[in-house]
Amino acid sequence: MVLGLVFGISIIVLSINAYVLEAGALLTAVAGVLIFAGYMGGLPAALITLLVAVCIRIWIGGSLLSVGLIALFGYALCGLALRRLAPFEAWPKPPLRAFFYGLAAHLIVQTMIGAAVALSGTWVETDSILLDMLAFYMVGSLSVLLMWLAISQSVKLASIVQDNVRLLRRIRLVMDHNNMGAFSYVGSPKKLVVDQGLLDLFGLEGTPGPMDPQAFIDLLHPDDRDQVIDVIQNSPVVTELLHAHDFRIIRPDGTQVDVRSVRATEIDEATGKVRVVGLHTDLSDFRKAERQRNEAEHQIAVIAENIPGMIYQGIWEKGAPREFTYISKKCIDIWGFTQEELMADNSLLSKGQDEETVIFARNAVNKCIETGKPAGVRIPVRARDGTVRTVDMHARTTDLADGTHRVDAIFIDVSAEVAAEEKAVKQEEQAHRSQKLESIGKLTGGVAHDFNNILAVIMGNLELLREEIDDPTKRELIDAGLEASHRGAELTRSMLAFARRARLTPVLLDLNAVALQAKNWMRRALPESVQIETSLLAGLWTANVDAASLESALLNLILNARDAVGGHGKVTIETANVRIDQAYVDSRNEPLEPGRYVMLAVSDTGTGIDQETLDNIFEPFFTTKPPGSGSGLGLSMVLGFVKQSGGTVQVYTEPGQGTTFKLYFPASDETPMAKAASSRTFVARPVGKSRILLAEDEAAVRKC
Repeated sequence: MVLGLVFGISIIVLSINAYVLEAGALLTAVAGVLIFAGYMGGLPAALITLLVAVCIRIWIGGSLLSVGLIALFGYALCGLALRRLAPFEAWPKPPLRAFFYGLAAHLIVQTMIGAAVALSGTWVETDSILLDMLAFYMVGSLSVLLMWLAISQSVKLASIVQDNVRLLRRIRLVMDHNNMGAFSYVGSPKKLVVDQGLLDLFGLEGTPGPMDPQAFIDLLHPDDRDQVIDVIQNSPVVTELLHAHDFRIIRPDGTQVDVRSVRATEIDEATGKVRVVGLHTDLSDFRKAERQRNEAEHQIAVIAENIPGMIYQGIWEKGAPREFTYISKKCIDIWGFTQEELMADNSLLSKGQDEETVIFARNAVNKCIETGKPAGVRIPVRARDGTVRTVDMHARTTDLADGTHRVDAIFIDVSAEVAAEEKAVKQEEQAHRSQKLESIGKLTGGVAHDFNNILAVIMGNLELLREEIDDPTKRELIDAGLEASHRGAELTRSMLAFARRARLTPVLLDLNAVALQAKNWMRRALPESVQIETSLLAGLWTANVDAASLESALLNLILNARDAVGGHGKVTIETANVRIDQAYVDSRNEPLEPGRYVMLAVSDTGTGIDQETLDNIFEPFFTTKPPGSGSGLGLSMVLGFVKQSGGTVQVYTEPGQGTTFKLYFPASDETPMAKAASSRTFVARPVGKSRILLAEDEAAVRKC
């Protein structure tokens, strides 16, 4: 409808300036208007425009009124047909082919009208017909061209205006929602012009337009006022660069606002003076977020510095780290590389690590990427200096939607915890072993004591019976029984030694002397192919030890060393003074008092002892020798004797290299005394009747 009215008004204007030819025909430029009215606005616009054109044509009148009306209807119909032949690509901009179609439509309609008039005989002169037809062709064609150009330019201008309006609306929307305000002045800031956004930013009442700049200067923060005034005074200098600076204001309600000012300068065409155009932006939310971010970063840094590990963030691509985005300074405590070194070269993180460890850690992260679930693994890490630490890695991943993933991980050094766990397990095993040995010792001691009483009865009766019998054959049987009883008694003594219930007679001994004596008789017990060496410390402390038990223990260790070297090797006896402190006691979990100890060691270059055997060597009746080659009580007796003497036994072994047994005895402050010849004189008692007092709880033993 609107388009119809616009085109109708155009018809009126063009018809006023119409020219009447000699034959009575009316020469007007309405052809383009009628064609494009139907093309642009469709049937409603075509009807309105046609109605206006018909009314004007009837009002003008003339001899060729009917021909003129037919031409008007023809143009209107061509416009509607053109709408279908050349549809719009982007309304309302007419395509170029619409012009050519419109021009062709005009020529066709004008030719048909001219032919009809010529046949009717209205025009008599041939030259007049040709000139009039040429005029109609030219004026109509020109009207089509001008209308097409007018519509195209109007659309273009309308589009520009619309874009500008849309742009201004968007700018206003952005400024309103981001607490922005604009200002400008020419020459002097005394002619300051502000918008509503700037008034709202400063919290001032008023209407947009010219304002006194002092109202804004009064709200400047006292610490920032001088620098803002200095910037204003330097603004009249024309420059292509944008000036930006930050300052603070205090609104009338007392609220402090952080503001960023951006201003530009140009020459005002009207006055020739410098125009300053600026924009103020409220940065309060930004500054608040910045402070919160700095505080969060500080808190993260504090946490990162106080956790026993390293914080890591990196970008992973195709299953491997592409770059590091953050590594905390604690990396030097684990890897031995500084933060700067690792950020510069991410390969240092896996450099020097076992390939299996690197693959295991990467697989854990890639599984986290695939499943989206957190990953947690424990891995060994080798530092730059070769130190190996145990590290717990906990990681999460974030898909960055570009084929990469961000990996956030923390590496916690749990070496101390692992060591404590291993120590606890070891202590538990040692405590269990000690309890087991103690239980076995109690059982063994009780059995040995009762078995001793049984053997005493057997030996006593056999000895009495032997004195009564003269038959050699029977005496041999009795002697065999006595020999077996003696072996049983020896066995019970070993069992009592393990149970720490043996009868010991400690004397002050120099262990160097015991070792030298052992070397003498050792030579007879060992084959020539076994070398015997001693490493005896001069100034060795003395110890209160049962001599017989010590020799028996030494013999057991030497015989074991002989079997370990297989007849070819070296056996070494060593002595040393040792001071044992609480740290050593704690590390060994030994029930031992700190102090001075004398150490006697027997080492061999044999096959060593595997871990499974080492855990059981001190258990009674445990042996690796074939049946008939030993009772399995030798080392049990050694341990029991040393423990009963207040010391301990330590074993150091390495399969294929050899074994060392170290016996520790408490050192004594006494000095061995030389044995003096006895000055007692024993006087033989007169033969006669005597009484012997016997104390024994076993009745069978008392009868022997």
